[in-house]
Amino acid sequence: MEFINWLYSLQFKMKAYPLVIQISIAFIFMSLFMSLFFLVYLTLLRRVYAIRERLEDKVAPKIHELFEKILFEDYLDTEDEVRKEFEKTVNKGKRKKKVVGKKKQVSNSYEMDLAIDTLIRIKSNSFEESKRYPLIFNALQLEKYLNSKFNFTSSGTKKKAIEYFSDLGMSNSDATILTYTYSSNEEVQTEARLSYLNLSKNDPYRFFDELKGDMTKWSQVKLMNLLIEQSNTVGLPNFGKWIGYSNNDSLVIFLLKAAAYFNQRKAIEVIRTKIKDENHELRAEAILALGKLGDLEFEDELKRIYFNEPDICQEAIIKAIGFLASGKSVTFLKSCFDENKDLDAQKNIALVIYDYGEEGKKIFMEMKREMQEEYEKEKKESKENNEFMDVGIIYKDLLFKHAENDLILYK
Repeated sequence: MEFINWLYSLQFKMKAYPLVIQISIAFIFMSLFMSLFFLVYLTLLRRVYAIRERLEDKVAPKIHELFEKILFEDYLDTEDEVRKEFEKTVNKGKRKKKVVGKKKQVSNSYEMDLAIDTLIRIKSNSFEESKRYPLIFNALQLEKYLNSKFNFTSSGTKKKAIEYFSDLGMSNSDATILTYTYSSNEEVQTEARLSYLNLSKNDPYRFFDELKGDMTKWSQVKLMNLLIEQSNTVGLPNFGKWIGYSNNDSLVIFLLKAAAYFNQRKAIEVIRTKIKDENHELRAEAILALGKLGDLEFEDELKRIYFNEPDICQEAIIKAIGFLASGKSVTFLKSCFDENKDLDAQKNIALVIYDYGEEGKKIFMEMKREMQEEYEKEKKESKENNEFMDVGIIYKDLLFKHAENDLILYK
């Protein structure tokens, strides 16, 4: 009561002060209140994290041990038994403390997240296969728990739930994930499409038809890992289908890389049509794909168009000829080296010549000898004239040494 009376008296006193002083006092009180609020908030936050850390340190190893016994030792047979054993394991790790009223506990959501993380670690690190994962999923109602995360407005929460579905391999959730493959949020949309590809048994590649915007490097890495998994299990479709008609250059470039990586020779015909594409990056990737796929019939065409192409495509043609390694293009490669004055381009050509069979090594050694003669001549002249050597000659010397041993840097 005295505090309230003091506040009233302070209010009347403040009215007598100038406006600037009144604002300053109000600002001071507001700062004190906010500081107190954040102090309490941070204290509670630290308390929650301390509880979670204690639970993870004590319970996580026990949960891991329990799940491994269920999955690989046929321990427990019913969902009810699994649920009770899990609750028993979690409760053992909680601090037993007598308090008035309700006992403080870590939220059930954190316990579920801990269970999910443990299952994912076991699934990704174990060399053993188990058909008993659904037993744990159903016992802990993990699908229901993850579906509840989609009620949150946070895109990060939705993205995490989709990741969990994919990492756990819960194929029954593909219908839920499908709705988010058209999300307006780009991150959620990308994660949903990758997860749908991993989980769906019914046309998992359908989102390729409607993919818009550039694919990020990270989404390409994740998608390639999923394609590798698919290739070892159910197999892959012919990517030439999307390479041929998709208007998304980012997707086509990725699929050109994938077609080459998975040696899809059936896609060669459609890849050839991309050699005339207006997008230089796409055209270069198509050239590389033809080289990796061993399209020897197209080698003469690549040599014919070389001098009319931009730098990125010229580099791709040189690499593609190196991949083809037909033995018919060593003279062409040497002429490209002689006519090109760019050191980076010369380095790439020299590397291909060096790896181009016995004939390539022979030509390479002749080029190296000629360069060394030029180097010694330049060195002698610069010494006689008391001048610095031409930097280009020095780099050329290093270039040939780098081609023979990539541990030697040429720049």
